[in-house]
Amino acid sequence: ERLGVGGWAWIAEPPVEGRAYLAFADPMKGEQSHGSARRDTHGCGILREGYLDAAKIHHPTELVAAIYVEDPGEFSGAACRWELSVLAHRLWLLAGYYGGCTIVPEENNYGGVLIKELLDLGADVWQREEPDHERGARRTLRKYGYQTNSKTKRYWVEELAKSIFEQTFICRFKPAVAQLAAFVQND
Repeated sequence: ERLGVGGWAWIAEPPVEGRAYLAFADPMKGEQSHGSARRDTHGCGILREGYLDAAKIHHPTELVAAIYVEDPGEFSGAACRWELSVLAHRLWLLAGYYGGCTIVPEENNYGGVLIKELLDLGADVWQREEPDHERGARRTLRKYGYQTNSKTKRYWVEELAKSIFEQTFICRFKPAVAQLAAFVQND
């Protein structure tokens, strides 16, 4: 579904009371696409947790909404390269539409700026716990967002591939489907 020409949200399923939603944000830095025909873009959306309906039919986890920006030069217009303050505000609005759900942003690179903008808006930003090495391993620090590194990225890609293969995750957002088609399944 498109929300008008030049719209900024793709919505496959409106929020339903009693269902669980989670927003995610992977803000772009742009370095990954240096010299590439496809420039890096922000990746943000809403996931709906799987559920059983009244007839006891299971509906798997699904990407139900995504930040979408009309851009005729890109595949399906999914090129979102807004300033982080604009991205934070629109993501906060989208998360609010889905019941004020928690937003899980990437902390790396420009993520720290996005996290600050989201916190300034009063968003519910996900926090992780890490050992406080300065004050002893038994103490923990709470930090906003998630860290991406080669180990976590490999894990997430493997889990996503497994979820798609096992049909426990549904994605109908065409730009994401096009990127997922590039996955290669190894033995």
